[in-house]
Amino acid sequence: MTENEGTEYKREYSDSIPKTVVAFANTSGGKIFIGVDDSGKIVGVGDADEVARRCVQMLRDDIRPDVSSITRADINETKDGNIVEIKVSEGPDKPYYLRSKGLRAEGVYLRRGPASVQATESQFNEMVRSVRSRTYEKTRSINQNLTFAYAENIFNRAGLVFDDVHKSILGIRDSEGYTNLGFLMSDQCDYQIKAAAFTDKGRTSFKDRLEISGSLLKQFDDTMSFIRKHVTVSSRIDGMYRKDMEDYPEEAIREIVLNAIIHRDYNSMGNTLVSMYDDSIEISSPGTVIEDISKSDLMKGVSFPRNRYLSEIFYRLGLVETYGTGIPRVMKIYEGRGRTPEFDIDGSMFRVTLYSIRRVVGDNGTFTRSEFEKNAKVSKSKARQMLNLMLERGEIKIEGNGKSTRYRWA
Repeated sequence: MTENEGTEYKREYSDSIPKTVVAFANTSGGKIFIGVDDSGKIVGVGDADEVARRCVQMLRDDIRPDVSSITRADINETKDGNIVEIKVSEGPDKPYYLRSKGLRAEGVYLRRGPASVQATESQFNEMVRSVRSRTYEKTRSINQNLTFAYAENIFNRAGLVFDDVHKSILGIRDSEGYTNLGFLMSDQCDYQIKAAAFTDKGRTSFKDRLEISGSLLKQFDDTMSFIRKHVTVSSRIDGMYRKDMEDYPEEAIREIVLNAIIHRDYNSMGNTLVSMYDDSIEISSPGTVIEDISKSDLMKGVSFPRNRYLSEIFYRLGLVETYGTGIPRVMKIYEGRGRTPEFDIDGSMFRVTLYSIRRVVGDNGTFTRSEFEKNAKVSKSKARQMLNLMLERGEIKIEGNGKSTRYRWA
Protein backbone atom coordinates (compact mmCIF):
# COMPACT_ATOMS: atom_id res chain seq x y z
CA MET A 1 0.00 0.00 0.00
CA THR A 2 1.36 3.43 -0.92
CA GLU A 3 0.85 6.93 0.46
CA ASN A 4 -2.01 8.92 -1.02
CA GLU A 5 -4.20 11.93 -0.27
CA GLY A 6 -5.59 10.29 2.86
CA THR A 7 -2.59 8.24 4.03
CA GLU A 8 0.85 9.19 5.33
CA TYR A 9 3.62 6.89 6.63
CA LYS A 10 6.24 7.82 9.22
CA ARG A 11 9.01 5.40 10.10
CA GLU A 12 9.28 7.05 13.52
CA TYR A 13 8.01 10.01 15.52
CA SER A 14 8.71 13.25 13.62
CA ASP A 15 8.28 16.98 14.18
CA SER A 16 6.66 17.16 10.74
CA ILE A 17 3.53 15.35 11.97
CA PRO A 18 1.61 18.58 12.85
CA LYS A 19 2.06 19.83 9.28
CA THR A 20 0.43 16.66 7.97
CA VAL A 21 -2.40 16.87 10.51
CA VAL A 22 -3.04 20.49 9.46
CA ALA A 23 -3.18 19.40 5.81
CA PHE A 24 -5.64 16.57 6.56
CA ALA A 25 -7.83 18.82 8.73
CA ASN A 26 -7.94 21.47 5.99
CA THR A 27 -8.76 18.95 3.24
CA SER A 28 -10.71 15.71 3.63
CA GLY A 29 -9.14 14.07 6.66
CA GLY A 30 -6.71 11.17 6.69
CA LYS A 31 -4.53 8.80 8.70
CA ILE A 32 -0.89 8.90 9.76
CA PHE A 33 0.81 5.59 10.53
CA ILE A 34 3.93 5.83 12.70
CA GLY A 35 6.11 2.74 12.53
CA VAL A 36 5.65 2.21 8.79
CA ASP A 37 8.31 3.06 6.17
CA ASP A 38 7.69 4.85 2.88
CA SER A 39 7.08 1.58 1.05
CA GLY A 40 4.30 0.61 3.45
CA LYS A 41 6.35 -1.98 5.34
CA ILE A 42 5.70 -2.23 9.09
CA VAL A 43 8.85 -1.57 11.12
CA GLY A 44 7.16 -0.81 14.44
CA VAL A 45 7.98 1.70 17.17
CA GLY A 46 9.79 0.96 20.42
CA ASP A 47 7.57 2.57 23.08
CA ALA A 48 4.19 3.01 21.41
CA ASP A 49 2.56 4.50 24.51
CA GLU A 50 5.22 7.23 24.72
CA VAL A 51 5.01 7.96 20.99
CA ALA A 52 1.22 8.29 21.21
CA ARG A 53 1.53 10.58 24.24
CA ARG A 54 4.08 12.80 22.49
CA CYS A 55 1.87 13.03 19.42
CA VAL A 56 -1.18 14.11 21.43
CA GLN A 57 0.91 16.70 23.29
CA MET A 58 2.45 18.07 20.10
CA LEU A 59 -0.89 18.35 18.31
CA ARG A 60 -2.36 20.20 21.27
CA ASP A 61 0.56 22.64 21.48
CA ASP A 62 1.47 23.16 17.82
CA ILE A 63 -1.84 23.52 15.95
CA ARG A 64 -4.56 26.15 16.03
CA PRO A 65 -7.54 26.07 16.23
CA ASP A 66 -7.67 23.19 18.70
CA VAL A 67 -7.78 19.81 16.91
CA SER A 68 -8.42 17.59 19.93
CA SER A 69 -12.03 16.96 18.88
CA ILE A 70 -11.09 15.85 15.34
CA THR A 71 -7.98 13.75 16.07
CA ARG A 72 -7.39 10.43 17.77
CA ALA A 73 -4.22 8.44 18.47
CA ASP A 74 -4.52 4.65 18.65
CA ILE A 75 -1.97 1.87 19.11
CA ASN A 76 -2.26 -1.10 16.73
CA GLU A 77 -0.45 -4.29 17.64
CA THR A 78 0.84 -6.40 14.72
CA LYS A 79 3.18 -9.39 14.44
CA ASP A 80 5.82 -7.07 12.96
CA GLY A 81 5.62 -4.46 15.71
CA ASN A 82 3.37 -1.81 17.24
CA ILE A 83 2.03 1.04 15.11
CA VAL A 84 0.68 4.40 16.31
CA GLU A 85 -2.22 5.48 14.11
CA ILE A 86 -3.35 9.11 14.15
CA LYS A 87 -6.82 9.56 12.69
CA VAL A 88 -7.72 13.06 11.51
CA SER A 89 -11.20 14.15 10.46
CA GLU A 90 -11.85 17.09 8.18
CA GLY A 91 -12.17 20.03 10.54
CA PRO A 92 -15.13 22.41 10.91
CA ASP A 93 -12.96 25.41 11.84
CA LYS A 94 -10.70 25.88 8.82
CA PRO A 95 -8.12 27.18 8.24
CA TYR A 96 -6.05 25.12 10.68
CA TYR A 97 -2.47 26.34 10.93
CA LEU A 98 0.84 25.82 12.69
CA ARG A 99 0.91 27.93 15.82
CA SER A 100 4.59 28.82 15.31
CA LYS A 101 3.81 30.49 11.97
CA GLY A 102 0.52 32.10 12.93
CA LEU A 103 -2.67 32.56 10.93
CA ARG A 104 -0.92 33.21 7.63
CA ALA A 105 -0.57 31.31 4.37
CA GLU A 106 2.88 30.16 5.54
CA GLY A 107 1.31 28.21 8.40
CA VAL A 108 -1.58 26.63 6.45
CA TYR A 109 -1.21 23.33 4.58
CA LEU A 110 -3.44 21.33 2.23
CA ARG A 111 -3.27 17.73 1.10
CA ARG A 112 -2.45 17.25 -2.58
CA GLY A 113 -1.97 13.60 -3.50
CA PRO A 114 0.60 12.05 -1.13
CA ALA A 115 2.07 15.45 -0.17
CA SER A 116 1.21 18.20 2.33
CA VAL A 117 1.70 21.50 0.52
CA GLN A 118 1.64 25.09 1.76
CA ALA A 119 -1.49 27.03 0.85
CA THR A 120 -1.17 29.86 -1.65
CA GLU A 121 -2.22 33.36 -0.66
CA SER A 122 -5.40 33.06 -2.72
CA GLN A 123 -6.27 29.67 -1.15
CA PHE A 124 -5.63 31.06 2.32
CA ASN A 125 -7.75 34.17 1.69
CA GLU A 126 -10.61 32.05 0.37
CA MET A 127 -10.53 29.85 3.49
CA VAL A 128 -10.60 32.91 5.75
CA ARG A 129 -13.55 34.36 3.81
CA SER A 130 -15.36 31.04 4.20
CA VAL A 131 -14.89 31.17 7.98
CA ARG A 132 -16.92 34.38 8.15
CA SER A 133 -19.97 32.56 6.86
CA ARG A 134 -19.35 29.52 9.09
CA THR A 135 -18.64 31.01 12.46
CA TYR A 136 -17.61 29.30 15.67
CA GLU A 137 -20.89 30.35 17.21
CA LYS A 138 -23.01 28.38 14.71
CA THR A 139 -21.02 25.15 14.95
CA ARG A 140 -22.67 22.37 16.94
CA SER A 141 -21.38 22.11 20.51
CA ILE A 142 -19.51 18.91 21.39
CA ASN A 143 -21.14 19.03 24.82
CA GLN A 144 -24.91 18.69 24.49
CA ASN A 145 -25.63 18.18 28.20
CA LEU A 146 -26.03 21.88 28.92
CA THR A 147 -27.94 23.82 31.56
CA PHE A 148 -28.67 27.55 31.62
CA ALA A 149 -29.58 28.46 35.21
CA TYR A 150 -27.42 31.60 35.34
CA ALA A 151 -28.38 32.85 31.87
CA GLU A 152 -32.07 32.23 32.51
CA ASN A 153 -31.89 34.29 35.70
CA ILE A 154 -30.21 37.19 33.87
CA PHE A 155 -32.79 37.07 31.05
CA ASN A 156 -35.65 37.00 33.55
CA ARG A 157 -34.22 40.01 35.40
CA ALA A 158 -34.07 41.85 32.08
CA GLY A 159 -37.71 40.97 31.37
CA LEU A 160 -36.81 38.71 28.43
CA VAL A 161 -38.16 35.25 27.62
CA PHE A 162 -35.61 32.42 27.60
CA ASP A 163 -37.52 29.36 26.38
CA ASP A 164 -36.55 26.91 23.61
CA VAL A 165 -38.15 29.05 20.91
CA HIS A 166 -36.16 32.12 21.91
CA LYS A 167 -32.99 30.06 22.31
CA SER A 168 -33.40 29.10 18.64
CA ILE A 169 -34.02 32.72 17.66
CA LEU A 170 -30.86 33.78 19.50
CA GLY A 171 -28.79 30.98 17.91
CA ILE A 172 -28.21 29.11 21.16
CA ARG A 173 -29.67 25.99 19.56
CA ASP A 174 -30.58 24.81 16.08
CA SER A 175 -32.52 21.85 14.68
CA GLU A 176 -29.75 19.42 15.70
CA GLY A 177 -29.07 20.63 19.23
CA TYR A 178 -27.05 23.24 21.08
CA THR A 179 -24.51 25.37 19.23
CA ASN A 180 -21.18 26.68 20.49
CA LEU A 181 -23.01 29.91 21.26
CA GLY A 182 -25.21 27.85 23.56
CA PHE A 183 -22.10 26.38 25.18
CA LEU A 184 -20.79 29.92 25.87
CA MET A 185 -24.09 30.81 27.56
CA SER A 186 -24.29 27.55 29.52
CA ASP A 187 -23.31 26.78 33.10
CA GLN A 188 -20.85 24.21 31.69
CA CYS A 189 -18.76 26.73 29.69
CA ASP A 190 -15.13 25.93 30.56
CA TYR A 191 -13.41 28.89 28.91
CA GLN A 192 -11.81 30.87 31.71
CA ILE A 193 -10.99 34.35 32.88
CA LYS A 194 -8.00 34.30 35.21
CA ALA A 195 -7.98 37.36 37.47
CA ALA A 196 -5.09 38.29 39.73
CA ALA A 197 -4.09 41.21 41.93
CA PHE A 198 -0.31 41.57 42.24
CA THR A 199 1.90 43.36 44.73
CA ASP A 200 4.39 44.37 42.02
CA LYS A 201 4.80 44.71 38.25
CA GLY A 202 7.09 41.69 38.18
CA ARG A 203 4.14 39.48 39.22
CA THR A 204 6.26 37.81 41.87
CA SER A 205 3.61 37.93 44.59
CA PHE A 206 -0.18 37.70 44.61
CA LYS A 207 -2.59 39.67 46.74
CA ASP A 208 -5.44 37.59 45.42
CA ARG A 209 -6.39 35.49 42.40
CA LEU A 210 -9.46 33.80 40.98
CA GLU A 211 -10.25 31.45 38.08
CA ILE A 212 -13.67 32.24 36.63
CA SER A 213 -15.69 29.90 34.41
CA GLY A 214 -19.32 29.13 33.66
CA SER A 215 -21.74 31.16 31.54
CA LEU A 216 -20.12 34.22 30.00
CA LEU A 217 -22.78 36.28 31.77
CA LYS A 218 -21.55 34.89 35.08
CA GLN A 219 -17.93 35.49 34.04
CA PHE A 220 -18.74 39.16 33.42
CA ASP A 221 -20.40 39.55 36.83
CA ASP A 222 -17.66 37.68 38.71
CA THR A 223 -14.87 39.58 36.97
CA MET A 224 -16.42 42.93 37.80
CA SER A 225 -16.84 41.83 41.44
CA PHE A 226 -13.18 40.80 41.63
CA ILE A 227 -12.01 44.12 40.19
CA ARG A 228 -14.25 46.15 42.52
CA LYS A 229 -12.83 44.22 45.45
CA HIS A 230 -9.31 45.40 44.63
CA VAL A 231 -9.95 48.92 43.35
CA THR A 232 -9.09 51.51 45.96
CA VAL A 233 -11.72 54.14 46.74
CA SER A 234 -10.45 56.99 48.88
CA SER A 235 -12.72 59.36 50.74
CA ARG A 236 -12.35 62.86 52.13
CA ILE A 237 -14.71 65.21 53.92
CA ASP A 238 -15.77 68.27 51.92
CA GLY A 239 -17.72 70.47 54.31
CA MET A 240 -20.60 68.33 55.60
CA TYR A 241 -20.25 65.74 52.86
CA ARG A 242 -18.05 62.73 52.20
CA LYS A 243 -16.61 62.59 48.67
CA ASP A 244 -15.35 59.30 47.22
CA MET A 245 -12.47 59.28 44.73
CA GLU A 246 -12.15 56.23 42.50
CA ASP A 247 -8.96 54.69 41.16
CA TYR A 248 -10.59 54.00 37.80
CA PRO A 249 -13.85 55.03 36.12
CA GLU A 250 -16.02 51.93 36.55
CA GLU A 251 -17.71 52.57 33.22
CA ALA A 252 -14.33 52.28 31.48
CA ILE A 253 -13.52 49.01 33.27
CA ARG A 254 -16.94 47.66 32.37
CA GLU A 255 -16.49 48.46 28.67
CA ILE A 256 -13.07 46.79 28.48
CA VAL A 257 -14.20 43.65 30.33
CA LEU A 258 -17.23 43.36 28.03
CA ASN A 259 -14.98 43.86 25.00
CA ALA A 260 -12.64 41.10 26.19
CA ILE A 261 -15.52 38.65 26.68
CA ILE A 262 -17.55 39.44 23.56
CA HIS A 263 -14.75 39.79 21.02
CA ARG A 264 -12.23 37.16 22.17
CA ASP A 265 -11.30 34.29 19.86
CA TYR A 266 -13.07 31.20 21.21
CA ASN A 267 -11.23 28.97 18.75
CA SER A 268 -8.25 29.55 21.04
CA MET A 269 -8.05 27.66 24.32
CA GLY A 270 -6.01 30.46 25.90
CA ASN A 271 -7.46 32.34 28.86
CA THR A 272 -8.60 35.93 29.19
CA LEU A 273 -6.33 37.54 31.79
CA VAL A 274 -7.09 40.36 34.23
CA SER A 275 -3.94 41.62 35.97
CA MET A 276 -4.28 44.30 38.64
CA TYR A 277 -1.39 46.42 39.93
CA ASP A 278 -1.18 49.42 42.26
CA ASP A 279 -1.30 51.88 39.36
CA SER A 280 -2.96 50.01 36.47
CA ILE A 281 -5.25 47.22 35.28
CA GLU A 282 -4.24 45.10 32.28
CA ILE A 283 -6.88 43.03 30.47
CA SER A 284 -5.77 40.60 27.73
CA SER A 285 -7.92 38.33 25.58
CA PRO A 286 -6.95 35.75 22.92
CA GLY A 287 -7.28 36.87 19.34
CA THR A 288 -6.38 39.97 17.41
CA VAL A 289 -8.57 42.26 15.30
CA ILE A 290 -10.07 40.93 12.07
CA GLU A 291 -11.16 42.28 8.70
CA ASP A 292 -7.90 44.23 8.27
CA ILE A 293 -9.03 46.78 10.85
CA SER A 294 -6.17 49.00 12.01
CA LYS A 295 -5.55 50.35 15.49
CA SER A 296 -6.59 53.84 14.34
CA ASP A 297 -9.85 52.36 13.01
CA LEU A 298 -10.56 50.86 16.45
CA MET A 299 -10.04 54.23 18.11
CA LYS A 300 -12.66 55.68 15.75
CA GLY A 301 -15.17 52.93 16.52
CA VAL A 302 -14.82 50.91 13.30
CA SER A 303 -15.70 47.33 14.22
CA PHE A 304 -16.40 43.91 12.76
CA PRO A 305 -17.64 41.76 15.66
CA ARG A 306 -15.88 38.39 15.75
CA ASN A 307 -18.83 36.83 17.58
CA ARG A 308 -21.84 38.54 16.06
CA TYR A 309 -24.53 36.46 17.78
CA LEU A 310 -22.82 36.71 21.16
CA SER A 311 -22.71 40.49 20.68
CA GLU A 312 -26.43 40.44 19.90
CA ILE A 313 -27.23 38.64 23.18
CA PHE A 314 -25.29 41.17 25.25
CA TYR A 315 -27.00 43.96 23.29
CA ARG A 316 -30.47 42.54 23.97
CA LEU A 317 -29.66 42.34 27.67
CA GLY A 318 -28.70 46.02 27.65
CA LEU A 319 -25.09 45.31 28.58
CA VAL A 320 -23.73 47.03 25.46
CA GLU A 321 -25.20 49.94 23.55
CA THR A 322 -24.16 49.16 19.99
CA TYR A 323 -21.29 47.60 18.10
CA GLY A 324 -17.95 49.37 17.92
CA THR A 325 -18.59 52.23 20.35
CA GLY A 326 -16.87 50.77 23.42
CA ILE A 327 -13.29 51.87 22.78
CA PRO A 328 -14.15 55.45 21.74
CA ARG A 329 -16.33 55.65 24.87
CA VAL A 330 -13.41 54.57 27.06
CA MET A 331 -11.17 57.20 25.49
CA LYS A 332 -13.86 59.83 26.09
CA ILE A 333 -14.24 58.78 29.74
CA TYR A 334 -10.50 59.16 30.28
CA GLU A 335 -10.27 62.47 28.43
CA GLY A 336 -8.61 65.00 30.72
CA ARG A 337 -8.30 62.48 33.55
CA GLY A 338 -4.67 61.48 33.35
CA ARG A 339 -2.71 58.89 31.43
CA THR A 340 -4.50 57.65 28.32
CA PRO A 341 -5.43 53.94 28.15
CA GLU A 342 -3.10 51.85 25.99
CA PHE A 343 -4.20 49.33 23.37
CA ASP A 344 -1.70 46.70 22.22
CA ILE A 345 -2.40 44.36 19.33
CA ASP A 346 -0.17 41.46 18.34
CA GLY A 347 -0.64 38.19 16.48
CA SER A 348 -2.39 36.35 19.29
CA MET A 349 -3.64 38.76 21.99
CA PHE A 350 -5.54 42.01 22.36
CA ARG A 351 -4.36 43.88 25.45
CA VAL A 352 -5.76 47.00 27.13
CA THR A 353 -4.11 48.86 30.00
CA LEU A 354 -6.13 51.28 32.12
CA TYR A 355 -4.21 53.62 34.42
CA SER A 356 -5.22 54.78 37.87
CA ILE A 357 -6.62 58.31 37.91
CA ARG A 358 -5.58 59.00 41.51
CA ARG A 359 -2.01 57.94 40.79
CA VAL A 360 -1.82 60.65 38.13
CA VAL A 361 -3.73 63.57 39.62
CA GLY A 362 -3.00 62.88 43.26
CA ASP A 363 -5.02 61.56 46.18
CA ASN A 364 -6.04 63.77 49.09
CA GLY A 365 -3.06 66.06 48.58
CA THR A 366 -2.38 68.70 45.96
CA PHE A 367 -0.27 68.54 42.81
CA THR A 368 1.37 70.92 40.35
CA ARG A 369 1.02 71.10 36.59
CA SER A 370 4.53 69.71 36.13
CA GLU A 371 3.79 66.76 38.45
CA PHE A 372 0.64 66.03 36.48
CA GLU A 373 2.57 66.30 33.20
CA LYS A 374 5.21 63.84 34.42
CA ASN A 375 2.78 61.28 35.82
CA ALA A 376 0.39 61.48 32.88
CA LYS A 377 3.31 61.24 30.42
CA VAL A 378 2.02 64.11 28.28
CA SER A 379 3.45 67.35 26.94
CA LYS A 380 3.22 70.68 28.76
CA SER A 381 0.52 71.98 26.41
CA LYS A 382 -1.47 68.74 26.66
CA ALA A 383 -1.22 68.83 30.48
CA ARG A 384 -2.63 72.39 30.52
CA GLN A 385 -5.45 71.33 28.20
CA MET A 386 -6.36 68.35 30.40
CA LEU A 387 -6.25 70.36 33.63
CA ASN A 388 -8.45 73.08 32.12
CA LEU A 389 -10.96 70.43 31.06
CA MET A 390 -11.07 68.98 34.59
CA LEU A 391 -11.52 72.49 35.98
CA GLU A 392 -14.44 73.11 33.59
CA ARG A 393 -16.06 69.86 34.69
CA GLY A 394 -15.61 70.81 38.32
CA GLU A 395 -13.49 67.74 39.07
CA ILE A 396 -10.54 69.70 40.46
CA LYS A 397 -9.98 73.07 42.09
CA ILE A 398 -7.12 75.50 41.64
CA GLU A 399 -5.16 76.98 44.53
CA GLY A 400 -2.67 79.85 44.42
CA ASN A 401 -1.39 81.53 41.27
CA GLY A 402 1.72 81.87 39.19
CA LYS A 403 4.52 79.54 40.26
CA SER A 404 2.58 78.70 43.42
CA THR A 405 -0.38 77.26 41.50
CA ARG A 406 -1.51 73.85 42.71
CA TYR A 407 -4.55 71.67 42.05
CA ARG A 408 -6.65 69.37 44.22
CA TRP A 409 -9.77 67.25 43.88
CA ALA A 410 -12.98 69.27 44.00
